[in-house]
Amino acid sequence: MKSKQTGTNQKSPVAFIIGVDENGQELTRAANLTKNVFFPLTRGMTNNPIFVDFDTRVLDKYREKPDDYFVWDMRLVCLDEHWSIPIDNYGGEKVSVLLPCLSRLPYEEQQHWRTHNIAPNGGVSEGYYETYIKHIPFRDAEQPRHRFREAYYELRSKCYEYLGWQLLLAAGEEPYIADLTVPAPDEQRDFDALVSSLYTLCIDSLNIKALKKTVPDAQRQALEGKDNLACFTDILRYRGEKLGKYGHFLRELQQLKYGSAAQRKACNYRQIANSFGFDGRSVQTVFTGILRQSVSLVRYFTMGVECRYISEETLEERYVRMDRGYAESIARLDEIAALTAASASEETTEKGKTREI
Repeated sequence: MKSKQTGTNQKSPVAFIIGVDENGQELTRAANLTKNVFFPLTRGMTNNPIFVDFDTRVLDKYREKPDDYFVWDMRLVCLDEHWSIPIDNYGGEKVSVLLPCLSRLPYEEQQHWRTHNIAPNGGVSEGYYETYIKHIPFRDAEQPRHRFREAYYELRSKCYEYLGWQLLLAAGEEPYIADLTVPAPDEQRDFDALVSSLYTLCIDSLNIKALKKTVPDAQRQALEGKDNLACFTDILRYRGEKLGKYGHFLRELQQLKYGSAAQRKACNYRQIANSFGFDGRSVQTVFTGILRQSVSLVRYFTMGVECRYISEETLEERYVRMDRGYAESIARLDEIAALTAASASEETTEKGKTREI
């Protein structure tokens, strides 16, 4: 009888650092799923979750190939090989992953992650813990980049519905959105990428050619030679709208974009925080706040499209429409008031009949 073939060619699971003993020796465990390892998608288990920490450079490989991978705030996705793992890269100083989730990676990818493996250093972010341990949907404040993506594509949808053309024209916008991550402290490269991506998505992509069609020829001629932000501001002003706080945000963003690299390096994070209205806050709070302001800006654009502040409708047509809408609203309120009065009258009559009986 032939002996049963053993899997001699089978690759052993990669072991990752999960702690350090009293002698300073690293403790490791393989990234395989067993009954003794906490798995986040199994509800009701009480085992303590085992997190594995990595140097942030572990994600460089994936960020350099935006056509093949998506690096989101709490997930890494491989498009070609159809795998993904939840990751905690929210803090910016390290990347954390639940140990059993690493078993989803192909063997070669596990080896890549092992080269960047570091001893556990603190816990995980609140958003990651709530999402993958407590199964609570992540909050708006925890995931500004996800919220930006949602707001951005909602704006696209409304532009198709109300305008027939796009207010923002960022070709291949996903790589720019992928750069909208909270930079690690003192990482000038990350900050520059954030500023550049926000500028591209929110200012450089403004569809000025289509926007100019929303104003008369005389006004259009006055826009010649002005940059995108100045044109957009003037067009809105003509249409009776003001950017307000969003104008301040965009001007600060533009100044940071066109300031020299030396100026940006000399400008510390405290000055940047002050310019965006986040004085006295931590670095992480400052950059999260900038991204949240960006989300608010895109939502403001969407409101402008829906309310036709941004449209090819002339001011006269807009005023006529608003007057008609006001008159229709008043008429509807009068109808409701009449129905309420009639109902009250009928109720009084019914009560009177009851008393007579």
